[in-house]
Amino acid sequence: QKIIERINDFLLFSKEDLNARDIIKCRNAEIRRNLLMRYGYEKLVAELKGIIIHTDGEYQLIKIDWHKREEPIKLVKVKDPSTDKIYLLRVPLEMKTCKEAISWTFGLSAKDYNPIKET
Repeated sequence: QKIIERINDFLLFSKEDLNARDIIKCRNAEIRRNLLMRYGYEKLVAELKGIIIHTDGEYQLIKIDWHKREEPIKLVKVKDPSTDKIYLLRVPLEMKTCKEAISWTFGLSAKDYNPIKET
C-alpha cells in the first residue's frame, strides 16, 4: 500500500500506479482531490464498489463496504462552487442524506445548514 501524504509522494505516482484504496486512505484533502482528479471519480467508486445512498444535485453520499476487512466508510462528494473542484469528504456512518453529511462538515445540523447561495 502506498502512503501518499506529501506533495512529493503525489508527484511520484502516475495514474497507472494508483489504486482507489490508496486514494481513499490519503488524509490530505487537497492531495486526495488531485489523486481523485487524476484517477477519475467514477473509476474510484466502481473499483471500491461504492453504493450511492443519496443524491442531491451534484452532491452524492456514498457508502463503501470493505467486506469485513475494515469498517465501512461513508463519503460525501462535493463540488467547490468557486473552483469547480470535486472533493470526497469522509463523514460519519450515521449520515443518511447529502445535506446532513455536508452540514456535518461545517459542524452544523442539517436543519441549521441553509446557505442562501454557495460561493
